[in-house]
Amino acid sequence: MKTAMHASLALVMTMSAISGEEARQPEGSPPAPLSQGKPARASSVWGPGYEAAKANDGDAETRWGAAAEARSGWLEVDLGQDMEVASAVIIEVGYHRTKSFAIEAKQGENWHAIARGNTIAGEQVLRFTPVTARYFRLNITEASAVPTIEEFQLYAPGVKILTTAERPRDPKLKWFDAAKYGLFINWGLYSIPAGEWKGQKHDGIGEWIMHGARIPVTEYEQLAKRFNPRKFNAEEWAQLAEDAGMKYLVFDCKHHDGFALYHSEVSKYNCYDATPWQRDPMKELQTACEKHNLKLCFYYSQATDWHEPNGGMNNWDFKPDNEKDFDQYLRDKSLPQVRELLSNYGPIGLIWFDVPVMMTSQRSKLFADLVHSIQPVTLINSRLGEGKFHDYQSMGDNEIPDKVISGAWETAATINDTWGYKKDDLNWKQPDNITFKLVDIVSNSLKLSEIAGNYCSMMKYSSAKPTMIRQKDKLRQRV
Repeated sequence: MKTAMHASLALVMTMSAISGEEARQPEGSPPAPLSQGKPARASSVWGPGYEAAKANDGDAETRWGAAAEARSGWLEVDLGQDMEVASAVIIEVGYHRTKSFAIEAKQGENWHAIARGNTIAGEQVLRFTPVTARYFRLNITEASAVPTIEEFQLYAPGVKILTTAERPRDPKLKWFDAAKYGLFINWGLYSIPAGEWKGQKHDGIGEWIMHGARIPVTEYEQLAKRFNPRKFNAEEWAQLAEDAGMKYLVFDCKHHDGFALYHSEVSKYNCYDATPWQRDPMKELQTACEKHNLKLCFYYSQATDWHEPNGGMNNWDFKPDNEKDFDQYLRDKSLPQVRELLSNYGPIGLIWFDVPVMMTSQRSKLFADLVHSIQPVTLINSRLGEGKFHDYQSMGDNEIPDKVISGAWETAATINDTWGYKKDDLNWKQPDNITFKLVDIVSNSLKLSEIAGNYCSMMKYSSAKPTMIRQKDKLRQRV
């Protein structure tokens, strides 16, 4: 039997950047925003509870959401009379959505842009030459997902808005700020087909093959019988990370296919109980990371689970998402597995949640409360779901922002084109390219503040020895 030993080791550029951009943290008791509680309207609305007025009610737990199909939209505020405005604060829900936007003032019958930008991705403050008008709007001209804004507030000239660097820094981010460079390992059953199913190659990233090929659960489960990675060596992976100058390791404990890459008592669909291998790589990585002074972290797909009838995003075997008992899935599998991981593997640096379908603020809070109850200093990324329960911002995959992002943030980046192993993806980034990205991120964050950023990088791990040697050499080479 061939061994299944295909992993993606992801270079995750973790940018803990303390930005020089300004973020809302007024000193003392400053005047309320001019726009707070004023009438608002929008180009479209997701539905009840997501009205335009939710974006200027002063409550970051509520939000305006555009219609489900919208990839642009505007949010208008009526100040009631002409007022002088000199700055605006925008808070965008979740991960990066906005690609292009403008703040506009209405002069007569026409709208005029007074500030423009690209990424919002969390909280942004924009200052501009004071403008007097009654009507102002946030005009999102392009977005990668439904425009969703928690707060859009306008301020008069002279209102003190502290920069992020002036805020008290959360002590639990100290290690994250100092880390600069980490290793992200994507590995699972999807590594066996490696981008090909029943003789047909599939476009897209390797770990999404079950979704892309619409593979029935009963067929995909058979891959577990072939999963026997005898060459797995946690010590080798930890040594590689240390040699490359990395400070932490993020391990994919459950991806969207629902297969757990650790010994789970919650679900027998895991690498110990469902395979001939019968080992727990997370436990072995715990030992190796402790030896090499690496922070152990884990990736967990909390909402998207194609194996479970009530998990997200499998509509070829099961009901559409809007007809599922999603809370049953969270209650019986997702939350208990996160509890296992936090309880059985020592201190966890951070949890990398992903693809938060159906994750309302209330559901996100369940996870945040669980994390804080077991390991209060474990960091949570921004892909948990709605609500502001994250400690740092995850940028889009492979996205290095072209502007300052306020607060701590992270970019996860591949060293070829896919995260999960795909046998025909040979578009490797060169060592000097990887080093440039690391230096670019860290040096730019240093220019903007006294806190450095991190670059967490991905590498494919394959049983093909030449492939492994090429990737290891790329990570170990220094420029």
